[in-house]
Amino acid sequence: MQSVKGKSHWRKWMESSARLSPKTRGISDLKERVARLTTYENWRKPRKISFVEVVDADTWEQHKVNWRAVLELLERSQILAKEIRQIVAKAKSLDAIE
Repeated sequence: MQSVKGKSHWRKWMESSARLSPKTRGISDLKERVARLTTYENWRKPRKISFVEVVDADTWEQHKVNWRAVLELLERSQILAKEIRQIVAKAKSLDAIE
């Protein structure tokens, strides 16, 4: 499952005309948001941590198993939510007939 932003750099995406970008959605304080993110980004140089080297292999593997399970559950929840929305929409249209 990939985010709406995809693999674009955050600033490029936010200021682009992509379908769901903040600019396209007309976010009124876009410049302020970009400024805050830029300030945060410049706050400290990122430090890469190799968690697999810091945490023992079994613990890291369990984390990956849990992470995959969470993603799978989120996908199933999205499918169920879509079904629920369709049922509610159908029920609303039936109310209009009565």
